[in-house]
Order: sequence, then C-alpha cells, then structure tokens
Amino acid sequence: MGLKGDSLALASGMLPVEYRQLCQFDPLAELAAQKLNEASDQGDAKASLAILQHAHGWTAKQEISVDVYQKISVLTALEQARARVIEGTVVG
Repeated sequence: MGLKGDSLALASGMLPVEYRQLCQFDPLAELAAQKLNEASDQGDAKASLAILQHAHGWTAKQEISVDVYQKISVLTALEQARARVIEGTVVG
C-alpha cells in the first residue's frame, strides 16, 4: 500500500512539483521514498524515525527532566519509629 505521487510528496514535506522534479533528476529518489514508506508501514522503527526527522523536522529531546516530590509526614514517621521500638528492631 503506502503513499504515492502527490500524497507521498506532501508526507515527505515537499510540494508535489518539487517531488516530481526530484524524481526526474534522480529516478532512485522515488524508489527510495517508497521503500522507506513501506518499511515504516511494516513497523520499522528506524524508517519511521527517519521520516519523522527529515520530513517533519522532529528531533528527540536531549535532556530528561525528573521532578520528584516526596512529602514526609511527621506523625507517620513517629508512628513508624514507635513500631520499630515496640518490635525491638531498633539499630543502635
């Protein structure tokens, strides 16, 4: 299945006219675009990533932000401490 002609041009970020010119200058361009699309349709992650990067300008984030918020209850901490003392699990 896959995209063909004008649909393929638009999906690759080109105007149909630009795509046709490219195919006239380089007959392998159409074959390469079709093969890349087929691979993506069949679940090839690298092909899909290439389409996202080159046709749609997508880039992966270069940093990860982790926000961890932990709330400590004084009452809960005291209860846990009491339980450890009562159970005799105090390390000293």
